[in-house]
Amino acid sequence: MPNYFISNFGSDSTGTGTAINPWKTLDKAVGSGKAVGATLSAPTTVHVEPGVYREAVNVQVTPSASAPLLIRGDFDGSAFAAAGKSSPKTGLVEIRAWTDDATPINQPTLEVGGRSDVTIERLKITAGSSIYATLAVQEATRFVIRDCALVGNRTVSSRVVNVLLSAAKGLDMLFERCVIAAHSVDSQYAMYISSNRAVDEYDLGLRIVNCRFDAAFQHVVLDEWNSGSGTKIGRGFTIQNCSFRHSKSTAVLVQSARTGAGAVVVAGCVFDGCRTGLQGVAAGQIVEDANVVNADNPRVNVAAGVASLTNICPAWDFGGPAAGGPARPLMEPSAGSPLLGFMARPAGLSVDLLGRPRPDPCAAGCLERVDPAPAGPEPSATTYIFQVEG
Repeated sequence: MPNYFISNFGSDSTGTGTAINPWKTLDKAVGSGKAVGATLSAPTTVHVEPGVYREAVNVQVTPSASAPLLIRGDFDGSAFAAAGKSSPKTGLVEIRAWTDDATPINQPTLEVGGRSDVTIERLKITAGSSIYATLAVQEATRFVIRDCALVGNRTVSSRVVNVLLSAAKGLDMLFERCVIAAHSVDSQYAMYISSNRAVDEYDLGLRIVNCRFDAAFQHVVLDEWNSGSGTKIGRGFTIQNCSFRHSKSTAVLVQSARTGAGAVVVAGCVFDGCRTGLQGVAAGQIVEDANVVNADNPRVNVAAGVASLTNICPAWDFGGPAAGGPARPLMEPSAGSPLLGFMARPAGLSVDLLGRPRPDPCAAGCLERVDPAPAGPEPSATTYIFQVEG
């Protein structure tokens, strides 16, 4: 299995992609440089050393089911250490579409178009000035993004995550344990799924699991803008165990002229500080259950789930000494919160936001709290994601 390495101390001209002699940019490895090879012949991992990388990357290599591509932030230095580098760096790994502190790049920070079998892990990805600001994905089947922070630019009317569909095929796409922060409630979408489909009841194959959405005009929008002759809306879109805070408009919205039921299934989520929680253009486009919905308008054209709670007042633990202990992930339920112990469902996920085993029964969504926390470093990069969000 080939392993390649990226470091701020590397060189795109003289580097060979090893831990001792790495390349300097991700673009050299998998973008325009295609140094790992235009078509992958075996499972390939690109390890990115902690630091800030000022670039915009359009993935140009071609993976496959038998030769997938993994781009992985080496936040704990383990990959560089295993490959022979002494005293490797540890900390946040950030890809930032800015040439310097004053100049944003007018391209998506990371773009994956028509490439399948790509996994992104343990990165903070920060927007430049493109309308499709942080992550742009088009027809990328078997795409996974996990343990990442996707951060918008508050000065740009944009989509932090933009997913474009046009072919009649399931995506098999997974967003897991990610923080998606628009940083503006005025005109930004956290995730915009745009579907130009003329077929009837296609399979989206999209899952959003254990993610946190914060500060957006609308958080998740499914927009079917070419309805064709079919009458049924797409299926296979699940949002599970996520949290949504601070939406100026709607947290989860389905925009489609089709009226067939079951486009989006929302379960085990928490909505707080939202103008509208869940909304469909027509009844039946969203199916929800076992959610906490605290919003001015909890549901529009959406039937309340039998196990859902409406307009309770959550209590949040923002961590740090004021909470009586060490810093913890932002927006966990505090002691006594009605969110604790909520969603005692056998279909709950097996790990929490930090990758630790969940108790049984589990608590609410990605805000799961597992005490006592294990000694030593957390098993995922999410710890670093919460330290730097700007």
